[in-house]
Amino acid sequence: MAFALAGCSDPDPAPQAYAWEVSDSALEDRAWDIAGMLPVEPGSYVPPVSDRSAWEAYGRQSPQLLAKAKTFLNQPVPALPDDLYLTFTTKGTRKGYERPYSARIERLGTFTAAEAVANNGQFIPAIERELQAILVEKTWVMPAHDRDLKNFNGEVVDVDLGASRRGLAVAGVLTLLGDKLSPELTEQAHAELKRRVFDPYLKRLTGQDDSLCKWMKWDNNWNAVCHSGVVAAALFTLPSEDTRGLIVAGAEAALPRYFNSFRSDGFCTEGLSYWNYGFGHYVTLAETLWRLSEGEIDLYESPLVRKIATYPARLEMAPRQFPSFGDSPRNPQPEAWILDVCASHLPLSGDVKQEPYPAIPLFLEQCFRVSFSPSRPLSLAAMREDQLRSWFPEAQVYVGRMPGDSSEQMAIAVKGGRNGENHGHNDLGQFIIANQGRQVITDPGGEAYTAATFGPKRYESPMLNSIGHPVPVIAGQLQGSERTATTEVVSTDFTDGEDRVVFDLKGAYAVSTLAKLEREYVYMRQGAGELQVTDTVAFSKPEAFASSLITYGSVEQMSPSELLITDGDARLHVKIDSGDVPFSVEQELVRPKGPLRVLISLDDPLVKATMSYHFSVGSEIAPQHANEE
Repeated sequence: MAFALAGCSDPDPAPQAYAWEVSDSALEDRAWDIAGMLPVEPGSYVPPVSDRSAWEAYGRQSPQLLAKAKTFLNQPVPALPDDLYLTFTTKGTRKGYERPYSARIERLGTFTAAEAVANNGQFIPAIERELQAILVEKTWVMPAHDRDLKNFNGEVVDVDLGASRRGLAVAGVLTLLGDKLSPELTEQAHAELKRRVFDPYLKRLTGQDDSLCKWMKWDNNWNAVCHSGVVAAALFTLPSEDTRGLIVAGAEAALPRYFNSFRSDGFCTEGLSYWNYGFGHYVTLAETLWRLSEGEIDLYESPLVRKIATYPARLEMAPRQFPSFGDSPRNPQPEAWILDVCASHLPLSGDVKQEPYPAIPLFLEQCFRVSFSPSRPLSLAAMREDQLRSWFPEAQVYVGRMPGDSSEQMAIAVKGGRNGENHGHNDLGQFIIANQGRQVITDPGGEAYTAATFGPKRYESPMLNSIGHPVPVIAGQLQGSERTATTEVVSTDFTDGEDRVVFDLKGAYAVSTLAKLEREYVYMRQGAGELQVTDTVAFSKPEAFASSLITYGSVEQMSPSELLITDGDARLHVKIDSGDVPFSVEQELVRPKGPLRVLISLDDPLVKATMSYHFSVGSEIAPQHANEE
């Protein structure tokens, strides 16, 4: 048996690089060892449907399950005609196809869980109908991942995020309800799993076709998500112990590359929503292997995994307030079940481990990404070693909090690092201010994905380039989008009363005349909290300088140097100080129905300048400020 893994490495590895260099013999030996750790027969860790006490208890905990399934019974299978698939090719849009494409899995999972609870055959016809529709789809690959239409036209059968999820969903139905389905449909489902999932993976793993499953060596969420689907589907359904062992060994060799989407401090460069997505799949795969091997295969044992697991707790600015870095939606939230599963293996809160996470909701989450049981409460604050701040030194991200962890006080996040990350934006030096449950100065997060989102025109979008982020504009130029656009930490100084971070932002701009650009953040824990941001810039010849604030609130200019930003119940005062240098303030929408950009520009080009912006929270402008002329 020949393997094509030795020597594979990324041409531009992240600084904290995990190599993928496994010899053919080592992989084969590991596959043999793994086969001996796993059950002889394929299957899952979930209680079988015959365990009525387990499923009836789950039904009592999830009363909405049967009602939702009965609602779906009255609806047809979502249609996926060819012309809908081709809208990505013709129009560049994604949601028109992806919504019904995802709805099929949600419906299949809901019917499957409902039948396991009811156990009366009521939902079997619907399950078979939904399953049959998925099995005869022209391709399981999503249109956005099939730009040349080779999968659609049947020229190739590859595995992407969608195909791996579909494979796992089909495997989930088979392992839970296989004996309740018609033998013909069961045989067809096994054949499609082999053709659409296992064959492409094994062809790549054994060196037969390196054009398939390229994500096996990628350093992003694809690696974890696709491996999770392929491996779990194999464990649940493949009869061959050797093949199951080989697939797990391949994943075990390739999965560490996924850690390159994190820094050594546990910071997720893809943002919190992709922590949910990528790390959530990593955790479900780790849990499956741990349970089926009775603890012999442990993907939790890397010290980095604990840092990754506590990332949301350290990222939280104020209760339920998280920065929308990268392609995350506005104020993303961590999925509690991921923390719950990790907490049963890792002491996330002191030295205390939780009881094992319940098998049924974990299985339904893993196979169908649906869950009808609430997660157990887990305090994020208890997972933080430092309640006043979080500092990710390699990622260059700081989060400042007030004592008491109250949403009524000011909390902040600032970000350095580098541009050009997976799902990253051109946002070096940005800062976010949260107050009263609002992010008054904000990162607007991602936008609806289109064909342009992950192509050469990605950073033409003002939501993704530095127009949509509170950062400087240097000599009329925005930040670069390459990985060479970087910041450096000049200094940090943390005390109970005041935290200070200074970034060198010069490397973020390709401006030859730029001699110096430093941004200093001083977060003061007095009153309800204050922040002062100071930009110091120097050029070799006079150049223009501006900076911006991004908000979804309304902005009122109370005086030439003072703004009042109102967002819901939050009021944020902004005092601008440029010394004696005149400046102007303009407001514009980043895009229609998007956030507001407040551009603060020096009126004339200068060789040197210092601009400071002082932020404080409160309900009224001081009279002397309001009357300034």
